[in-house]
Amino acid sequence: MAQAKITQEDLTEAQSQLEALTARIAGTTDPAELKRLADEVQRAAHGLEELVLSWRAQLRAAAGLESDVDSKLAGGVSTVTLTDRQRQLVMEETGLTLNEIDLRGPVWPITLPSVSPREIDHAILNVAREIAAAKHATTAATATIDEILNGDNEPLKEQLTKALEDPDFLAGAGSR
Repeated sequence: MAQAKITQEDLTEAQSQLEALTARIAGTTDPAELKRLADEVQRAAHGLEELVLSWRAQLRAAAGLESDVDSKLAGGVSTVTLTDRQRQLVMEETGLTLNEIDLRGPVWPITLPSVSPREIDHAILNVAREIAAAKHATTAATATIDEILNGDNEPLKEQLTKALEDPDFLAGAGSR
């Protein structure tokens, strides 16, 4: 028998019911009624916890992951195709023209369907800033390398030429 799909609305409704029960406790002075409400709150809290766990399992399954361990092993990369608005945000913030951004981390494949657009925009801008900083650093390093290679300091040019032969020099940014 297939389990019904759990939605964000289901979670919100269960949370609202729990909040309503806890609010009723505040206005109750009868010890027997307090005990009954406390038991009801405990059952509702347990039900909400089970619902959240089932929802997480549902999201993992939708992402093709069987467990939390799988999501960590998978590397957690979600490629986001930017909307026109997001491309404009990235351009205004960083000067970059990007169509896609990879959001990395084990939670993205699981949580992306339920993350607010504002949070996604924030994550996209953070990644875009990192890309812009890396491009800036690479441009600055390349300009410095060119300046040295075109300069008059022969011993420094020799050392740099040898270093450039190493594929790991400047994490490959110095490769020509």
